[in-house]
Amino acid sequence: MADIVRDEGTASYERRAILFMDLRSAQSAFNENGSINLIRVSNVGGVVEGVAVSDQVTQDLRLSIASHHLALRVQDAKASGIAQAVQIGRAATELFLVMGAFGILAGILLIVNIFVMLAEERKPELGIARAVGFLRRDLLTAFALEGTFYAIVAAALGALAGLGLGYVMIYFFDRLVPHGDVVVTFHFDPTSVITAFVAGTALTWVTILLASWRVSRLNIVRAIRDLPEPGTPERSRDVLIAGILTSLAGLVLTAWGFLTDTGIGKIPGPPVLAIGLGVAAASRGWARIALTLASVFNLAWILTPVGLLNQRTDNVSVAFVMTGIILVGSGILIAVFNVSEVLRALLRRASRGAGRPVLTTAVSYPTEKRFRTGMTVAMFALILFMVTLISMVQGLQASSLDTFVRQQSGGYDVIAYTTSYGEIPNFRQMLQQNFSDRLFLGGWSGVSSASVLPAKVQSVGGNRSYDYTLWGVDNFLLRSNGYGFTSFLPSYVNESTGLREDLTSRESVWLSLRYNHSLAIVDRSAAGPNQFVPDESRLRVVPGDRIRALDGAGHTVDLTIVGVLEQALQFTSGVFVDQDVVRAVFPAQERYTAYFFQMDPTADVGAFRADLERVFFPYGLQTIDIREEIGRAFDASQQVLTLMEAYLGIGLLVGIAGLAVITLRAVVERRTQIGALRAIGFTRRMVLYVFLLEIALIAVLGVGIGVALGIVFAYKVYLVYFADIVVFSIPWTRLLLIVGVASIAAIASTAQPAIRASRIPPAEALRYIE
Repeated sequence: MADIVRDEGTASYERRAILFMDLRSAQSAFNENGSINLIRVSNVGGVVEGVAVSDQVTQDLRLSIASHHLALRVQDAKASGIAQAVQIGRAATELFLVMGAFGILAGILLIVNIFVMLAEERKPELGIARAVGFLRRDLLTAFALEGTFYAIVAAALGALAGLGLGYVMIYFFDRLVPHGDVVVTFHFDPTSVITAFVAGTALTWVTILLASWRVSRLNIVRAIRDLPEPGTPERSRDVLIAGILTSLAGLVLTAWGFLTDTGIGKIPGPPVLAIGLGVAAASRGWARIALTLASVFNLAWILTPVGLLNQRTDNVSVAFVMTGIILVGSGILIAVFNVSEVLRALLRRASRGAGRPVLTTAVSYPTEKRFRTGMTVAMFALILFMVTLISMVQGLQASSLDTFVRQQSGGYDVIAYTTSYGEIPNFRQMLQQNFSDRLFLGGWSGVSSASVLPAKVQSVGGNRSYDYTLWGVDNFLLRSNGYGFTSFLPSYVNESTGLREDLTSRESVWLSLRYNHSLAIVDRSAAGPNQFVPDESRLRVVPGDRIRALDGAGHTVDLTIVGVLEQALQFTSGVFVDQDVVRAVFPAQERYTAYFFQMDPTADVGAFRADLERVFFPYGLQTIDIREEIGRAFDASQQVLTLMEAYLGIGLLVGIAGLAVITLRAVVERRTQIGALRAIGFTRRMVLYVFLLEIALIAVLGVGIGVALGIVFAYKVYLVYFADIVVFSIPWTRLLLIVGVASIAAIASTAQPAIRASRIPPAEALRYIE
């Protein structure tokens, strides 16, 4: 051992253990005199700038290799690595934006709620200000300036806190989630922090401005006397106009969605139309019935197991956020307009004991202040909707692992492949000399192979090509694999007989590749939604479509899709043809060979892999335990989802803190009411129970709506996308833990203001002394 080098640069290639030797010494030691199987090329420029010339260098190298007939293949490692890093970054960013959208909306609701409460609390003060000469615009300006200060300070603190949260998330992501060869480190661009600050300030300021406008529209006399605003013909007319405009917007969205076949229009269009009609009916005094029916329709529209998205063009993240908002908003409308009726019916049937006045008082305030109650409930429901959905996905994955492995493996347990491109000579002979056929299911028929070629694939007549893997499968794999199909052609022409034969089973579809070399099978990702794999830059075909596979040297073959697989993972991703097609069209130096093994249930898979790699060590054979690999991917997915739950937990904390603030302000706003209750005989304990029951009602509504809709929406997603690959189950233990923690935290955070309310002396409360 001469030295130990740092684990970076050359010594960190592919992040694996490397032993450096002199080339001639290595060739002599391993009996490979004159042989080279890897050449690494460094482009001109720095670590990052050098990638700019990768395309030109790759093209020149391929031309040089082809002209000298060398058994080498060019791979643009840095460009591929950077592209992978960019893709991972974009996917992570989009995922966090989707999760963060619900937290942002919950924050907006909190801001609106606080400013509405401030306006209610200071209503007499604002009325007096108007009486001494303040104009509406003066009130609006005063409120907006006050809110602007809050917005700037909060946005600045939020941007700094976001940096800290980002560091923590990246730290745990790098250590808990497998992410290939891409190194994940914490990095931020100062401009992004400034952008976040400006966006947060602007979003908060617009929300404050709208709330301030609402505050400024008060009647001076009623404000001074702290009387509620009555319904007027002008107000009803405004509501009617708002309903008509909303209905027209929904109608336009619906027409656009169906005419252009986009879910961005079809998902929100009918619900917006229904809400608009409900608002218009509310102007005539039918608010509860109209908005309840509209909300029920919205729930049915979203939850019906019919795919509204266009998988080819729609932005799934935007559609998901819209769906969540429609579901939660509809659930809240149903609750706030009907919970009062349900509670009153229950109270009428309740006993007339000492607890009845407390119950009646506790439910009267939330049911009377529908807008405020709806805003508060929504803060909880939005976050818990996402947390529940993530928990459901985790539960579905965990309960379906065995079924998923069985479907994805196709009956195989081990895959082996050569690191150097080409085929191991006399592979079966060497295998039979060193292993017993009792290791394999069905003897030697349990061993299959495929000639694998990284290639470009495009639709015949199309102008866009996609990176794909071309699998040339042998006769053993055709006959012994267990992979099924989502769709396939009804018949094909047998080239050996010239007759058309029906395709009636999974086995007959696979065997059609042997009898017709112009046929191909493609993985599920080419047909639309696949299984936990991104859909970007994927070929889109159906059985009967024609595609063209080509390599960098200009070799091409035209194929007709005969079937689309049920699976789309690493082991079944690409285009499958008969092995003779790949060997006849594409040169040997561009191919490598993969070997598939169906192990006997009693065989030791780990020991077999070790022995297989030892026997075929000169050929650089590496092995994969399929179950272990799928389990690793599932573990990575579980870790990501857990991080998402932790991230959403921040939003839940915001909701709980917001509920504490709202309760605190409610105590101040209702001091006179508290004094009146104490004066007519309510004890301190009864006042405490009133506030705790109010909080419990809001928490139950928010938690119940969020969890229930999360479960139902998860079932809809399951029916549309995953009913054929996973088993639906509800992780009750995990959900009960979430519900319990959220409910207890909400009540605990608001207990102090409730206790404070119960301790206010009646005389001080009636005099309204702070």
